[in-house]
Amino acid sequence: MTRSRRFARDASRVCHESHTRGSQGLGDRDWFAGRRGTYSGMASAPLYRGVEPRLAPPSHQVIRVVEIAAPPAVVWPHAARGPDRLRCRHVSAGLLDRARACHCIGDPHAGVAPHSNVGRGGRAPMNRKWWLVVAALCACKPGAKSAGTAATPVKAATIGGFQTPESVKWDSAQDVYFVSNINGVPNAKDGNGYISRVGPAGMIMDSAFIKGLNAPKGMALVHDTLWVADIDEVRAFESRTGAPVATINVPGAIFLNDIAAAPDGSLYVTDTAIRFGAKGQMEHPGTDQIFRIAPDHKVSVAIKSDSLGRPNGITWDKTNQRFVVVPFGANAPLAWKPGEKPTTSLGTGVGQFDGVEIVNGAILVSSWADSSVARFENGHVTTIITGVPSPADIGYDAKRNRLLVPILSGNRVEIWQLP
Repeated sequence: MTRSRRFARDASRVCHESHTRGSQGLGDRDWFAGRRGTYSGMASAPLYRGVEPRLAPPSHQVIRVVEIAAPPAVVWPHAARGPDRLRCRHVSAGLLDRARACHCIGDPHAGVAPHSNVGRGGRAPMNRKWWLVVAALCACKPGAKSAGTAATPVKAATIGGFQTPESVKWDSAQDVYFVSNINGVPNAKDGNGYISRVGPAGMIMDSAFIKGLNAPKGMALVHDTLWVADIDEVRAFESRTGAPVATINVPGAIFLNDIAAAPDGSLYVTDTAIRFGAKGQMEHPGTDQIFRIAPDHKVSVAIKSDSLGRPNGITWDKTNQRFVVVPFGANAPLAWKPGEKPTTSLGTGVGQFDGVEIVNGAILVSSWADSSVARFENGHVTTIITGVPSPADIGYDAKRNRLLVPILSGNRVEIWQLP
């Protein structure tokens, strides 16, 4: 007898015996152990390759709709959006191995007790412990993290082509990013600084959207006006067209660095009071201060004190109705209300701070000391991003939950997706 005919004969006999045993409620896996062929995992007949094999007729079944897992009634984290709210981050590998063995779903109202051979002579005895994928889903929680593991930001994109980028500001109305380019020495009045306009997909829409600045640094948006700190001046531009609106001279300023708007429309501008010598060395000739620019453009000193520690980044804390100021020359962010003394109750970091943003109640601060971004929350400090040399004035895209990190010495902007 030829090999092909012998194979066909065996296949025919096995298929007949398979059908007989299936009607008796015997387990398929037990029956097919040691037989030639491939167990399909879905029906009670094996799959054979041969010369015109005779297979058992298909089994017609009605599979009921199974609602696997409904999200529990909890308050989701701010970072969770849409379908991402139910996510399996950490599931035991052993659990998944067992879940892969599942091949038939039973009555959803009878718990998760799976069975086989439904519709083929009745329900088989539950003599095997199969696991469902639903077991893995039920083990998940919204935003759940295993012990000792914390979700960290992921670098989503890098945008190059800038010239000493110092600050990034997201315009929610236009859904674009503004990037200030010093393009030279940070305190040189050379007229070659500019503002770039970038789309959220990473495309530079206009590399020199606004021209003619000296060394533009921090920015603030008030309605349709883009305010820019520029050494000892504050410049204003129409955010949609780039047309100049105003130039405000700030008497006594040495190194205006960042801007934040208060609810009354006034601007608060930090003066780090540093300059760079002929050999590039950093000098600190002035007194640290924060200026206030009223809506009528009147300039005044809001606070002047060495305790500010060379104030750099500044942002408005809406929840606590105060400013958060990060110093370049100290290691603790400052909580400050105009008319009061600043406090250092927010926590202690590594120092050499530059930019600051408040995201979902947490204070995110960039640091040159260890090329990082840290989160200050309830007195606790956690480093969330590393490997970002010279991270300058960071920005935040609230629509996409992104942190925008300008790498000043690398002439690029990195986009980090927050968890």
